[in-house]
Amino acid sequence: MTTWQADTMRARRWLTTIAIGGLGVGLLSGCTPKDGRTYPNASDVTRAQQVWADPWLATAGATVAGPDGSAPNVERSITGRAYQTQVPPRAVAITEVRAAIAAGWRLLGAQCGADTPGDPGSASAQLARGSRLDDWSLANVASSRRSANVAPTPTAGIPAIDDYTQVTVGASVPHHLDTAWPDPPTIELEASCLVDGPTTTSSTPGPSSTPLVEPTIGRLEGERVDPPTWSDGAEGDLRAAVDTLADDSGLKSLGLSLAMPAASEDSEARDAAMASATDVAASGGLADSVSSLTAEGWTLTYAGCIGPGAPNIAELARPAGKRTAVLRLSQVAATTDASPVEAKVVVSTPGYSPKTPGAITNPCFTDATPPTAFSHRGVPSLGPTRMFPLQR
Repeated sequence: MTTWQADTMRARRWLTTIAIGGLGVGLLSGCTPKDGRTYPNASDVTRAQQVWADPWLATAGATVAGPDGSAPNVERSITGRAYQTQVPPRAVAITEVRAAIAAGWRLLGAQCGADTPGDPGSASAQLARGSRLDDWSLANVASSRRSANVAPTPTAGIPAIDDYTQVTVGASVPHHLDTAWPDPPTIELEASCLVDGPTTTSSTPGPSSTPLVEPTIGRLEGERVDPPTWSDGAEGDLRAAVDTLADDSGLKSLGLSLAMPAASEDSEARDAAMASATDVAASGGLADSVSSLTAEGWTLTYAGCIGPGAPNIAELARPAGKRTAVLRLSQVAATTDASPVEAKVVVSTPGYSPKTPGAITNPCFTDATPPTAFSHRGVPSLGPTRMFPLQR
């Protein structure tokens, strides 16, 4: 077992219980929404799809803005990803922020924890994109050093486990009932603590990693409205898609086995049909995995290289009956050992899922020289992984 594999196994439970990159905890609260006016509509789906398709975010989990407990509470966190790296927190935060800026985001603020010898501390940043309610979105990057040591001294047969940096990236959008959205001024990355490198806790002017001024939601007047309900007319299509993918040799080679989604504690919310693994059987790494999958009939539709210490990401798609399967692979390049490849496959959901993009070639992660800055081709299309019935 390599150091990277041991790190990944220890973090498996944490990573698989995060729905939206660690930033959408309220989404899994289990509260039972009561007012149908807070449920998502077509506008919420459009806003969410714009963010799911963002080449920097390249989400590993996706939903739409919708109810969070009793009205007028709403959940605006809709997407995110998480990973581990050996790069110190501030360095990987800079990589992510530079990639976001290259993709059209603007930096609003940053915070840096203590960075002293033996304690790399933590770093976070907040970014925004858009200029009006229909295209505004807010992103958070958070990185902190974690200790993965399981014993004070190495045990026979068990390798020593290094510390690592845990990184989460997530984004929020306005809910259709919001009437205003915060829009603080932009700051320069070079003027932030991420670049200055403070040795004590410091934040740049602007917002911290805590939420901004709360968005303004329209007041709900009058009696509550019954929530919308699911129409299960297409459930047979979903079962047929899952059955079709059960025989897919590419998924089998990755150790992925799809199943119909289980019933949720929150009766209104549903998960998509999906499967994931944090360390798939990919001895040749991301590039070889993609090559093998395209030979098995999958189409490469997105490739992104975030930058040094951050993941390289690939998305592939293939028809599954009347639906489409999207397979997301990611790998953080390591300087030592072989870093694990993570995988998630999601079956599309009519009315929610974006149109499958076209095929691409020459992905950045096959370059002879690894990219030193953000590079991408194609459009991410994974989503949703969790959803509510839509208002009609």
